[in-house]
Amino acid sequence: MELYILRVEIREEDNTNVARFMSRLSLEIRDRVELLRYKYFNNLVQFCIKVKQQNLKKRKKFIF
Repeated sequence: MELYILRVEIREEDNTNVARFMSRLSLEIRDRVELLRYKYFNNLVQFCIKVKQQNLKKRKKFIF
């Protein structure tokens, strides 16, 4: 998302970017990520990726 923001040259406050990003997340991911502390937007994105990967691993365990 950060790359797209840079490409279209959007100039917004970090809080606005975070709020927009969080509003588009699934509730499952948002609930877990809201509990984490992050300093930069990039950290938030990385946390979301890790949570998504964990969720996928859990689902695979239940399928097999």
